Amino acid sequence: MDEFRRSFVRTFATGPKCRLLVENRNGLVSVRGHDVAEVTVRANARLYADAAGEADREAERIERSIAHEGDRVDIHTPDLEQPRFFFFAGPARVDYEIAVPKETALSVEARNGRVEVRNIAGAVEIETRNGGVRVAEVARPIRILTRNGRVEVTGAGASVDVRSTNGAVSIERSAGGVTVETTNGPLTLSDAAAGAKLKTTNGPIHYRGQVGGDLEIETVNGPVRLAVPRESRFQLDAESRFGPVWSDLPVRQDGSEGGGAARRVRLRSVVGPIHIATL
Repeated sequence: MDEFRRSFVRTFATGPKCRLLVENRNGLVSVRGHDVAEVTVRANARLYADAAGEADREAERIERSIAHEGDRVDIHTPDLEQPRFFFFAGPARVDYEIAVPKETALSVEARNGRVEVRNIAGAVEIETRNGGVRVAEVARPIRILTRNGRVEVTGAGASVDVRSTNGAVSIERSAGGVTVETTNGPLTLSDAAAGAKLKTTNGPIHYRGQVGGDLEIETVNGPVRLAVPRESRFQLDAESRFGPVWSDLPVRQDGSEGGGAARRVRLRSVVGPIHIATL
C-alpha cells in the first residue's frame, strides 16, 4: 500500500449557536470559536491505498461521515484502511481544524491524537485515550477524561472536572469549582476563584493563589505545596504520615478566626512533605 494525502473544506450554516460532536480515531482535533454563524471543517488526511482512486474513495467516505441538521454538526470519522506495518510512517489519520460560532456546545471523543479547544462559550466534554488536551477561554463547564497525556486548562469561566490516568494536569485561572483526579502525574492549580478537590496517587500537587473556597488536596506519594498571600485566613488541617509539615504563615491553634466562617483547607500526603508558603 502507498501513502496518499487528501484534504477538503466543508461549511455548514448553523446560526450563532451550535452543537458539535467529533469522533476521531487517529489525529488532531482543533476547535476554535469565532464571531460567525457557521461551522467550517478543514480536514487533512493521511491515507493508505493501492492506487490514487482508492485513496479518493477513502477521502469521500470521510467527507460523507459529516452530518448537518439545523444547529447540529456531527463528525463520525470512519475506520480507515491501515498498512500492515506503520511503525515508521505512522497510521492513517485525519487532522481536523474546525471554526465554530462562539456559542457552541462541544463533545469530542478521540483515541490517539491531541485535542485543542479555544474561545467558546458552551459546555465542553472531551474523552480521549492517548494524546494531550489543551482547553482555553471556555465560559461554561469543562469535563475531560483521558488515559495518557498532559491536560492544560486556562481561563475557565465555570467548573472544571478532569479525570486522568497518566499525565500532568495544569489548570490556571478558573472561575468555578475544580475537581481533578489522576493516578500518575503532577497537579498544578493557580488563580482559582472557587473551591477545589485535587487528588493523585503518584506525583506532587502545587496550589498557588488566593484561597477562593474550600480546598481538599491529597497525594499518596509526593509533596504538597500551597502558596498563598501572606494575609490569607483559613482553617488548616494538614497531615503527612511520612514527611514534615511546616508553614511560613502564622498558625493559630484550633483555627478560630473572627468575622464569619473561614474557608477550610485540608492537605494530605502519605509519603512526602507539606509546605504552606507565602507569595
